[in-house]
Amino acid sequence: MEFDALKDLVQIITRNKTKHIELLGNSEKPSSLLDQLYDGISKGAFKDDAQAVMHLYGVSNPKDANYRKLKTRLIRQLVNTSFFIDTNQPLYTDRVRAAASCYKDFAAAYLLWTRNDAKKVGIYLFEQCLEQAIKYEFVELAADVTRVLRMYYARTVGDPVLREQYTDLHRKYEETRRSEMLAFDYHETLVNYYLVKRSPNEEVHRIATLYYEELVLLAEKTDTSSFYYFTFQIGIIKCFSVNDCSEALLICNKALDVLVPRKNTNRGALFSVAVQKILCLTQLRIFDEECDKTVVFCLENVAEGDYNWFKLMEAHFHYCLHARRYTDAFSIYTRAVQH
Repeated sequence: MEFDALKDLVQIITRNKTKHIELLGNSEKPSSLLDQLYDGISKGAFKDDAQAVMHLYGVSNPKDANYRKLKTRLIRQLVNTSFFIDTNQPLYTDRVRAAASCYKDFAAAYLLWTRNDAKKVGIYLFEQCLEQAIKYEFVELAADVTRVLRMYYARTVGDPVLREQYTDLHRKYEETRRSEMLAFDYHETLVNYYLVKRSPNEEVHRIATLYYEELVLLAEKTDTSSFYYFTFQIGIIKCFSVNDCSEALLICNKALDVLVPRKNTNRGALFSVAVQKILCLTQLRIFDEECDKTVVFCLENVAEGDYNWFKLMEAHFHYCLHARRYTDAFSIYTRAVQH
């Protein structure tokens, strides 16, 4: 940040009173009603609003005006506190940490950019945010940031070089955003239809085929992990809708070949495709080491005890039953139900 921009930031903070940010979770002995409500919920003492309002106000009506105000205040303070969650903990991936940092910077940049006396600071933060957005394929964020930078360097600064640079970037990311949104829209539309008609359905197959063929033509130009994921998912639904597990397995393998090497593919996407691969192996009665390798891969991309972890246990359990690996199936069952 240039020193002039830093001076602007210091002046803004100095001149403008900031609200006292109340954070929760640090007091050892709850004293206020707010602390008592927070402590009671966190320790499981209050199972619902009725228990909380009775303990705090001695009334049985969860819609009590004083309780509702207190609850609203607690929600607001918890939201404030969420901005200070330590994302350096092991459960957060580099991409999640980057997303948290980028969106915080974007919010601060937008707030400062709207002030005439803080545009330099806002632009500095926008540029820092854009660097990370490009690195981690935050396409929507990159499109929004480049739109602001394009306007700034065209109107406020009048720098033709930077204006053209950000104009090109803005057009690129808006086009990429449209392609990603198209893939997302097709996928969600198809999923809603497919869930209703789980049995083999030629209409689902026809629609999915049209969607898949259209999106494949855009893949090379769009080239983002998110776009590939939704496109491959549509391809898998296309096959599952007519019980073509052989073709579905090919698409699963192709999806993993494309997505695994890409550093910006989120773990949920990898997990989803890999579990579908296990389903294909089960249906095709392919009983070799491939399933066990895929299970190990899935375990690397899910936290034990999560909903998806139980879905993996279920898929692996069914595979072992069909493979007549009953000892393994019983071990999986025991591990899951005792968790």
